[in-house]
Amino acid sequence: MFPDLSRKFTEEGADFLINITNDAHFHDSPALWQHFTHSVFRAVENHRPVIRASNNGISGFIDSYGRPIKILNENGKTVGISGFVTSEISPVRSKLPKTITAPLVQTSNGINPSSHRTLYTRFGNLFVYFNIFYLMILSIIAVKKSIHPHTPACCEAGRKSVGMGGKKL
Repeated sequence: MFPDLSRKFTEEGADFLINITNDAHFHDSPALWQHFTHSVFRAVENHRPVIRASNNGISGFIDSYGRPIKILNENGKTVGISGFVTSEISPVRSKLPKTITAPLVQTSNGINPSSHRTLYTRFGNLFVYFNIFYLMILSIIAVKKSIHPHTPACCEAGRKSVGMGGKKL
């Protein structure tokens, strides 16, 4: 899931996010869990639950706090299996009925989409850009100090009175 798209959909009123993906090319590598973790970040960034369905990767439901609530598994195996999970979610702001059935969703822990907009949803990567700018300023200051080191006034006076070989001029 792309962060900017998730943010855009949340700004436009999405109560939850859905990630349908083809992870078959990852086979049984750690990339499957890394890809699943991207959905965890999207849930936290936008404070929205994420429903994730994958043909060969990890499918499941992540609450708006980034906690995987339900992961499709078969005898402890989560990759390369087939199956489905259904449950209910409660949209907060929409005009839909109080509960709707959605695949791969579980609300037994009282998980509901929220109308709360996070700082990331409101401002996007502005915080990241601010930090990059701040680090650039600090780097410029550090370089300037290394080129022109600050010499205390007491040492300057000593340099003027002492010539080559330590003899006074």
